[in-house]
Amino acid sequence: MIEGCQWPELPDRYNRALRVAVSSVLDRFTVRAILVTGTILRGTPDPRSDIDLHVIHAGTFRQRLQEVHEGVPCEIFVNPLSRIEGYFAEDLADRRPISQHMYATGFSIFDPEGLLPPLIARAHTDLERIPSENRSSPDLYSVSTAFEDVCDLADRDQDAAAVALGGVVSQLVECYFRQQPMFVPRLKDQFSELRRREPRLAELALQASQDKLERRLEAAEELCRSICGHPGFFEWASEAEETATPSIES
Repeated sequence: MIEGCQWPELPDRYNRALRVAVSSVLDRFTVRAILVTGTILRGTPDPRSDIDLHVIHAGTFRQRLQEVHEGVPCEIFVNPLSRIEGYFAEDLADRRPISQHMYATGFSIFDPEGLLPPLIARAHTDLERIPSENRSSPDLYSVSTAFEDVCDLADRDQDAAAVALGGVVSQLVECYFRQQPMFVPRLKDQFSELRRREPRLAELALQASQDKLERRLEAAEELCRSICGHPGFFEWASEAEETATPSIES
């Protein structure tokens, strides 16, 4: 038993790995709190799932450690307390509340100062927010011109275009979610969620990932038109922004 720690109920393999990882962290850092999270904790691990440990320490630096304990991969995120609020704000602005989801579904292993409950409460509050629709011209333009670049590439190198098209299709699917009043699903969940919400768009995305390049491009063009409104260059203007450097008057 490691003094001051509480443990979730896990299968023996994961339980042993978690305890070794926590012991290692406590030996190396001046730890203020430890939270464990991830699919292993939630009881839905994939064969390659890892243990996620969020460590709040007394130092001023942040560090990410990828380690293997007892044969189990462990991702260890070490941060000062002040940085956690920063992650929450950044993830919320990006419409990907990854940090919030981890804290909201995590288990407090070590927290002698009571740092974790306010963070967990904040995470739940953030997750209850519904983002507004977001048809950002720069985002739509970036994805639609990426498709246009693939079309140009197909004229001279079809193999390269076939590889690049897969990335563009993935961008288009994400772009769809960024326009909706919702958070962006995890990459592994995006296609299944698209299929549930918009079967026609999901079918186009699937067609754009299979078959001959010509047919893939046709499906991708329709997908791009449906999501971005334009399969390539279109006119738009950004908001005027003041530059940081003042003008020099002669």
